[in-house]
Amino acid sequence: MTEHNWYLCTESRLEQQFTNYIAPFWQEHVRLGSFQGNADIRVSYAYCVPEQAKQSVLISSGRIESLLKYKEVIYELYRNGFAVFVLDHRGQGLSGRMTVNPHQGYVDDFQHYVDDMCHFIDQIVTPQQRGPLNLLCHSMGSAIGALTILQRPTQFNRVVFGSPMFGIRPALPQWLAKVLIGVNRCANWLLPGSSGYFFGQRDYHADDFTVNRLTSSEIRYQLFRNLYAEQP
Repeated sequence: MTEHNWYLCTESRLEQQFTNYIAPFWQEHVRLGSFQGNADIRVSYAYCVPEQAKQSVLISSGRIESLLKYKEVIYELYRNGFAVFVLDHRGQGLSGRMTVNPHQGYVDDFQHYVDDMCHFIDQIVTPQQRGPLNLLCHSMGSAIGALTILQRPTQFNRVVFGSPMFGIRPALPQWLAKVLIGVNRCANWLLPGSSGYFFGQRDYHADDFTVNRLTSSEIRYQLFRNLYAEQP
């Protein structure tokens, strides 16, 4: 516990805590499930509700992230008395894909992310909710969360946007970007057996910690790399 009585995992003891506490907690207290979203895509989720929970937190994760990456955060929130709910956005994590290649997080319409979130809230979160519902978002999950709020302005008590993806800074002039996008779409239509990636893109590749741009915590980086390797 900290001086404010908040339970937090410390990096110096995280490896031990993960093995002795977080992993057993996940097996004992976390419930996993799924539902069918738009286009019959399976959307996976997880939740846990402590007995004395007074508030709830819904996590909207970032691009390519899985709910498995949030085990430490979910454990901390649970230990601090929050009911926790999280889903894997379609096209990533444990959820279904809309293309044959599981590395591709393709989506027909960004609104489908929001529809999945609303379905999750209505069918899973609300029946299990304890107290006010708060929204915790990261990266692309912030864009999904913000659009959900616009549709449901009274749904959440408080909202946190971490590194929000509220826009993409273009690396090229708009006219040139549009030309390249058009050429790429044409190529994918003419060559249906091709990768479907934009120029220069490829299947996911795990970087070594020394060159990663995600975190400065080596133990956390290795833990989530191990989790992803166990469930690719």
